[in-house]
Amino acid sequence: MRLHSGWIVFAAVFAIHCTSPVSIQGDSRWTIPQALSLIYQRNFDLDEYAARFPAQDYYFVECVSAQHVRTYPVKQAACPDGHFYYRYPVSMAILAAPFVALMQAALYILHPVLARLPASGVAGAFLKGDLITGAPVAEIVIASFFVAAAAAVLFLVLREILPFREALAGVFVFA
Repeated sequence: MRLHSGWIVFAAVFAIHCTSPVSIQGDSRWTIPQALSLIYQRNFDLDEYAARFPAQDYYFVECVSAQHVRTYPVKQAACPDGHFYYRYPVSMAILAAPFVALMQAALYILHPVLARLPASGVAGAFLKGDLITGAPVAEIVIASFFVAAAAAVLFLVLREILPFREALAGVFVFA
């Protein structure tokens, strides 16, 4: 019964977080491109996205030269004899990569159905399989998974020491 309740908590938190109108893309803006770079290029550099840097005001992108000299802040989409990297740790891109690969596969398989939906903007790009333009949606789904998983684990732990209602209240305050 407790494990079943844990799955229900996971599903409820995931659904609430995925559909919440409160979201912002800030520090995570290069996580999905970096995960895609890891999947397809087998590296962490963002060289293939350099044309997008000006629109993002070169946000937290640095140039690392072949001599390992770091240039930050970057103010041009050129890094002679070097590569562009995201200044945040690569751990989130590593954690996101399996989810990004699964999303791409699911969006490819579901494309005939999703193409009929009347979506535009970021959501429309995501549904068409464009995870760069649709990165904010991908980020919300991935973040929602991690929050829901944490909430489910917390619920199972709290159920060991608290009655059902108090454990549930504590989890939903957390989530």
